[in-house]
Amino acid sequence: MFHIPGFGFNRPVGAKHPNWVLSQGRYAPPNAVVAGVGHDGEPFYVGRTLHGNNLIPGKVKLSQGKCYVPFGGQEHSSSNYEILVQTEDIMFDWLPASNGAIPAGAIIGGYKSDGKRMFVGRALHNNKQIPGKVNVENKCIYIADGGREISYNSYEVLVCRMVDL
Repeated sequence: MFHIPGFGFNRPVGAKHPNWVLSQGRYAPPNAVVAGVGHDGEPFYVGRTLHGNNLIPGKVKLSQGKCYVPFGGQEHSSSNYEILVQTEDIMFDWLPASNGAIPAGAIIGGYKSDGKRMFVGRALHNNKQIPGKVNVENKCIYIADGGREISYNSYEVLVCRMVDL
């Protein structure tokens, strides 16, 4: 059996590190991290879900009760996912990056089946900020939208700017 580091493990409230909270359907925990807003005004939350043996960051749309992730040229969805939550001890920020660059403090959003890390990023697509996975090896971010996996060389990376220990 393949083990995905971190998936399904809720840290206690007040944890002093990024907290991924198991969610299902149309529930967003308090202080869920918003990455952008769709044309309909609905927020895109930072989420992640399992696809095969990969734990992939993507966007959560509560009205549809799903997390959408990019993989293999397509947009995939799951109604079982985790949402990133900001605790009072952490300050997040989005920093510009490109061509596979990952700034210090970048949030690990998941893992490939070979154990390589995927980072939380977002890209501007059709006037929407959409969260997705930054792929260091391919020097881009992949986002999921309209049934497709879309890549961009310029993006923003979610970083932890401050941790109150």
